[in-house]
This record gives sequence, C-alpha cells and structure tokens, in this order.
Amino acid sequence: MAVICFLFVAAIVYYNVPIPEEDRREHSGLPTDKLDHSQHKHLARVDETIPVLTEVGCAANVPCQYPDEVDLRIIVIVYNRPESLTRCLHSLMGLHMDGDRAALEIWLDRGKTGVIHEATLKAAEEFVWDVGPVRVHQQPAHVGIYGQWIDTWRPQSGSNERAIFLEDDVDLSPYAYRWLKAAQTHFEEKEKIAGYALFEGAIVNQKNPSDVVFLHKRFGTQGFAPQPQHWRSFQEWYHQVSADPQFHPYVQDDATITGWYKGFEKSHKTGGMWSIWFIRYADDNQLWTVYPNMAQYEKAQNLKKTVNGAFLAYHRQEKGLHFGGDGRSATGKIISHWENYFTEFPRDTPKYGYNGKRLS
Repeated sequence: MAVICFLFVAAIVYYNVPIPEEDRREHSGLPTDKLDHSQHKHLARVDETIPVLTEVGCAANVPCQYPDEVDLRIIVIVYNRPESLTRCLHSLMGLHMDGDRAALEIWLDRGKTGVIHEATLKAAEEFVWDVGPVRVHQQPAHVGIYGQWIDTWRPQSGSNERAIFLEDDVDLSPYAYRWLKAAQTHFEEKEKIAGYALFEGAIVNQKNPSDVVFLHKRFGTQGFAPQPQHWRSFQEWYHQVSADPQFHPYVQDDATITGWYKGFEKSHKTGGMWSIWFIRYADDNQLWTVYPNMAQYEKAQNLKKTVNGAFLAYHRQEKGLHFGGDGRSATGKIISHWENYFTEFPRDTPKYGYNGKRLS
C-alpha cells in the first residue's frame, strides 16, 4: 500500500519562497506605512445573483469574525506565489454547492519588512468566482503561518457555518463540499470531531489504511475543515496559553510531532509549526479528525480503476522550505465526477492512533 505522510509541517512552505532581487524590483509593493491597513477589496460580481460582501477591518493576530454568515466559507492563505494561487483559485470554479451559499476569503500576508507581494495581490484581485462573492484581505502586518491559519476565520457563536482552509498550493475537487456536508451530518452525531482532512495523503511514516473513511488522532492541513465551535475554543485556548513562555505544546503520545517541535525550539524556528498547537488542543479534548480514503471506494465497490482521480483536495508541493523543484501537477488527481457511494459511510468507523496502529 502506498505510503502517505502527514503534511502539516509543509503548511509552512509558502512562507519561505525567496523572492529574487529582480522580482523585488519589479513587484516591490509598498511599505507598511504607505498602505491603508484596513483595506479589504472585494471583486466584481459575475452576475446580479452574487452579492457584494461587506468590507471588514480585522486586526493582526486577532481572530477575524465576518459580519455575514454563509454555508461555506473558503479561506485561501498565500504570501508570494501568484502562479500557484491562480491554480488554486481556478480549482474552485464550478464548486458544487447544491443550493447552499459560499463566500471566498483570500488572505495575503506581508513580508517581515511589511511589504505585500504585488504580483500575488494582482492575481487575487483579478479572480472572479462563479460560485459566490470574494473578498481580498491584506494582513495589516506580517503574521506568518500562525496568524494566517489561526486568525482568519472565527465562526460566530452557535453558527453552523463551515470553512475549508486552503494554502495556495492546494487544489480542491468540485465535489469537496458535497462530501464534507454529508460527513459532518454523519459523524458529528456519533463522535467528538476536531475537523475533516480533505487530503488523506498526510500521515507520517504510516501505510495508507484500506478503509473508505477513518478517524485519526492527527489532523492534516492540506484542505482542512475544522469543526466550527471547536475552532472557536481552540482560538481562545491558543491565545491564552501561548502567552505563557513556559508553556510548550508537546503531545505526550505523539513522539514524532513533539520531537520535530523540540528540534525547532532548539533552532529557534517554531514560528513555522503552528499545527502542533491544534494537535495538542485536540489531544487534550479527545477529538478525532475524519479522513476520506476515496481511492478505496472503488475497491469496496469492486470497480476497476478509473481516471476519476482519488482526492477531494490535492497538495501540489510547490517549491519552498520543505519542497524543491517545480512541485507536482494535480492533473488527474482530483475527483472530477460524483458517485453516490462516496457518502455511504460505514456503521463503525475505524480509529487510528499517532503511531498508525488501529485502535478500534
């Protein structure tokens, strides 16, 4: 069976793409003190049925709560990869909402000098979505991967609004929301769920389970949909405990992740590994992440391999801190048509621990 690895550490990749000197001159951007920090541009509507969103003015490192509420809010986070962002946004065209409402929030971080990458900003502002309205946000200051993930969506109290987080090098299947909505209906009445990882190719040094869907102690960042109220609680917990310099988010039973984080502590690079904080929160609260294993559905149905693709989301691994070369193509990887058996969930869903061993 194929080996897959938890790519949560790769969540830091897009922040570490060096900008060549000639690109700095061509796309120099503006320093922080010359920009309106509250500027949140929204784009032209495709037609009159798509509303214009109200502008929001969210502060850096403070969870951003939107004034409107939709069924699905997609959060795309990016720094300085315009071509990758364009591919990500293109994958959102034609997303099947089945009558529900969606909104898209594109968040651009600044460099440590306070500069926005203009080519990336241009790519974001030129995108027009055929599914719903779009807002483009420029972070008021450099917030890094922590601020881009933790503080760009705060669901309203008691809200059922769903969110999918995408980094710019993750593409989404047009059927991702259909599966997510069905999975939430099925699992949240039965289990304590932290969220839903749409890219199952994400488990460190472990073999791909043969189950069509499974629960895991770790979550994956490549297309993650957190459970709304747990995400609110996580934000509150994180901002409280992270203020204590003596607190370390070690996960006792997860030697691999904790070992990596301790290594980053020694090299003073913990700013690139936000994900261990959510893993620790989920561990403290005994929460599980739901993973689809779409490739196994065909085997379960005794079907021959098709060219339909096998993923609800796919990580292209664009060049950055942890990946070299030119990345990889998502062509043929994304599920491109729907089968009703994709949401035929088993009565008893297997659970896997941090070491990859089946627990139940």
